Amino acid sequence: MNKWIIGIIMMAAGASAVKTADYFLNKPTPQATTIQTTGSTLPQTADTGSNSLPTSAENTPLPPKQNADTDEIRQVFDTAITHAKTAQCSVEPFDENNFRNNVFLISNTGEDDFVFRTYGVLYQSDPKCADGSGTAKYSLAEAEVSSQGGGHIRVSNPDLFAKPNNTETGSFAFNDRFIRKADIDSKGVLTIEYNEYAETDGNCCTSERWETHINPNTMTQLDKRFLRKENPYAEN
Repeated sequence: MNKWIIGIIMMAAGASAVKTADYFLNKPTPQATTIQTTGSTLPQTADTGSNSLPTSAENTPLPPKQNADTDEIRQVFDTAITHAKTAQCSVEPFDENNFRNNVFLISNTGEDDFVFRTYGVLYQSDPKCADGSGTAKYSLAEAEVSSQGGGHIRVSNPDLFAKPNNTETGSFAFNDRFIRKADIDSKGVLTIEYNEYAETDGNCCTSERWETHINPNTMTQLDKRFLRKENPYAEN
């Protein structure tokens, strides 16, 4: 081949090699990649669930103040229990875990600023302090709340059950020794579930569950019905 042609080819190859080396030695800097995030949210707070940063302690709202009605119920409960302890023995609330389950609103009357409410407070005691088997019973104390004189609570009757369950005449509307449930419904009717003796039951244990309805304003029995048979030795 002609030396002149060979020389041209070698010169072209050399230029390409120089260009390639220059590219790798002076490689251009790549542009920063733009990252776009979608759907990102701020951390959720545990109490509100809103997309906001956690609230600082100084901005956390304070809990609501105790309801005034709850304060009154507590005062009625304490007044009735204290009154019962002055003349009876072994006084205990019907529900030891929640005092509100022992207090029932019987009536609520009044006009303008005058307030007059009647409550029933259910408790257990030994009225005659006989300290013997089968002497404890449940009672429903009547407590009256009046706004006269700056607010006053008094126990007007230590046991409303004494009317339907008359010990003098021996007439008993229900067994007030074994009350299991008590409540006043939206119509103002007092419902009591209690245990009663079957003919073959011993003094310790009752095997029949009954329910009775009473008008708490007059303490008259409206009705009663048998619910079921139970194990007399089981915890009720």
